[in-house]
Amino acid sequence: MKTKDREIMKQRPRKRMTMHQKEALFGWVFVAPFVLGFLIFMLYPLVTSLRLSVSQLTKSTGISDMVFIGVDHFRRAFVDDVNFVPNLLNTIKETLLNTPFIMVFSLIIAVLLNKKIRFRPFFRLVFFLPFVLGTGYVANMLSQLGVTQQSTGMVESILNVESLQGLIPVEWISAVMSFMERVIQVLWKTSVQVLLFLSGLQGISTSLYESARVDSATEWEMFWKITMPMISPTMLLVCVYTIIDSFTDINNSVIQYFYTYAFTGSQYEYASAIAWIYFAFIVVFLGIVFAIFKPLVFYAGEK
Repeated sequence: MKTKDREIMKQRPRKRMTMHQKEALFGWVFVAPFVLGFLIFMLYPLVTSLRLSVSQLTKSTGISDMVFIGVDHFRRAFVDDVNFVPNLLNTIKETLLNTPFIMVFSLIIAVLLNKKIRFRPFFRLVFFLPFVLGTGYVANMLSQLGVTQQSTGMVESILNVESLQGLIPVEWISAVMSFMERVIQVLWKTSVQVLLFLSGLQGISTSLYESARVDSATEWEMFWKITMPMISPTMLLVCVYTIIDSFTDINNSVIQYFYTYAFTGSQYEYASAIAWIYFAFIVVFLGIVFAIFKPLVFYAGEK
C-alpha cells in the first residue's frame, strides 16, 4: 500500500503559484529593502520623537531623561505660538500654487520628449539634471555660490531691473519678478515628474492611436480621449509626489521653523511636537486629495 500511495503522490501535479501570487511575491521582494531599512534605521527615531513630543527633558545633556507632560507642547503650537500657524498657512499656499504649475509643465515636457525627435536622450538628461544638482553635496556647493531654487538675483540680472525702474511702474516690475521666480521654482522641481509622465506615456499602446487616426481623430482629440484617461493613474502619482516633495522641502517655512527650534534652540520636545502636527496634517491633506481624485482615475484593467 505504501508503494501505491507513493506512486499516486508522484502522479499528482504540483500546485503552482497563480499569477496574482507571483505578482504579490515580486511586490514583497521589492518592498523588503525599504521595510528592513525602516525597521533598522527609522523606527527607533520615530518612537523617540513621539515620546519627546509628549514629554519634558529633565537634563540638557541628552534625551534619555524624559518626564511625561501630556499635550502641553501641542497646545502651545496652536495657542501660545504666534508663528507656527502662519508658517503652516504659507507652506500650504506655496504648495497649492506650485503643484498645478509643476504638473502642467511636466506633462507638456513629457509629451514633447515622447515624440520622435533628434537627441531625445540628451534632452531627457537635461531635464533630469536639476534633480541631481538639487540634492546632496552639489546642492550645498551651488547654494554657497548663490544658485538656489529661489534665485531673486538671477531674475534681477535677467530683467535688468535697475534700467527698467524709470520706465515701468514698480508694481509691474514686482509682479513680473514674482512670476519669473515662480517659473524658476517650477523648472527646478519638474525632473522626477517628467520621468514619471514619460513612463506613463510609454505604457500606452500605439494601437489605440493608430485606430484613432483611422477614424480621422485629430491630435487634440487623441490627447483628451486617449492620453489623458490612460495616464490618469500616473497623474495621481505625480500629484501626490509633488505635494509630498513640496511639504518636505528643506526651504519651506515649517521645516525651517522646527529645524531652528531643534538644532539652534535645542528645544527638542517642542520641535518634535510641531513636527508630528505637520506630519498629521500632511496625512490628512493627502487623504483629501485621494478622496477627490481617486474617482476620476481610469484603470484599463478594471471592468
